[in-house]
Amino acid sequence: MRTLSLLFAFLSIIGIIASPVEETSTQATEASTASRCRNPEVRREWRKFSSAEKAAYISAVNCLAQKPHTSSLKPVYPRSNIPSVSEDSSYYDDMIYIHMDQTDQIHYTGLFLPWHRWFVNEHVQQLKAQCGYKGVMPYWDWSQDSLSLDNSSIFSTNSVTGLGGFGDPLQDYRVTTGGFSNMTVAYPVKHNIRRQFTLFPYLEWYWLQRPTEAANVTITKAYVDAAINGYVGDFVGFQNATEKAQAFHPNIHMIVGGDMAGTCPTAAGSSCIGGSTWTPNDPIFFLHHANIDRIWYLWQRKNPANANAFKGGSVSTYTDPEYPNGYPPWLNTTTVIPTDGMFPSKTIQNMLNTVGGDLCYIYQ
Repeated sequence: MRTLSLLFAFLSIIGIIASPVEETSTQATEASTASRCRNPEVRREWRKFSSAEKAAYISAVNCLAQKPHTSSLKPVYPRSNIPSVSEDSSYYDDMIYIHMDQTDQIHYTGLFLPWHRWFVNEHVQQLKAQCGYKGVMPYWDWSQDSLSLDNSSIFSTNSVTGLGGFGDPLQDYRVTTGGFSNMTVAYPVKHNIRRQFTLFPYLEWYWLQRPTEAANVTITKAYVDAAINGYVGDFVGFQNATEKAQAFHPNIHMIVGGDMAGTCPTAAGSSCIGGSTWTPNDPIFFLHHANIDRIWYLWQRKNPANANAFKGGSVSTYTDPEYPNGYPPWLNTTTVIPTDGMFPSKTIQNMLNTVGGDLCYIYQ
């Protein structure tokens, strides 16, 4: 029953109001925005980082988790299923709280891809601004690990250069190895990072088409390539191939488990409602979503019709195949990306070009 309640929490979504205008492409040209980005950051796969680069990234994340809470965080949506903002939290926690507050607005709506592109980019920008990080944002190409993800070198236990392994079941799946073994997060209660390898996460999710299917089936290169090479000019179709039930985006969350799957720590008690809210607790979230962003980036570059394609609703829907990325009112490229007061306002338009005026990076 706990798994069942977790699913409903993970997938129950409420709506937001946005400009009721449907738009399938942006109006600005790439040339006008790209002129501001002269030396784009080249994001690389984690395993392409040197030991020194890995250590620098891990150190910077731990640094951000020690920076004090900011009073500029102003949650927008009153919610009963998440805790209130903790004054005894960190700047890293503040960024997690934005995701918690906006969860119902940024999943299974048109905001999913542009919002998470903004979020990952802001993560690395804050590592640079507050912790002196000199490197680039890494991504995790999990398709390389699809046959045996739990044995992947991505989960190195090295205390300086490793992201850490899976958690100890005797300690509520606390990650006790790697560079984040001593990192604590504030939500839903203060705890250490948790991971619980789960190859068959959907056995109780009887309403899915394939509840007995292993979650690593859809994280292969073949599935990723099918998304990148298909859906010409069809943003809705591409997003659906990425985000729908048992697609590669949710499946990585569920395989890694623990915080990435939004499960409740034991210390949170029986009143805790899990879900997609605090999934960024685990720093591997950002490497996963950088890879989702890379896949979108590759799709955008695959065909001119994809580059500025956008369409999506503002009211989240999970089970309606007619509206896989949201019911109306429609979002459009002038829709503001919500940042809960912590950062300057951006629009979806600002997020469509990774070498535009607000972004300046490419992928190796």
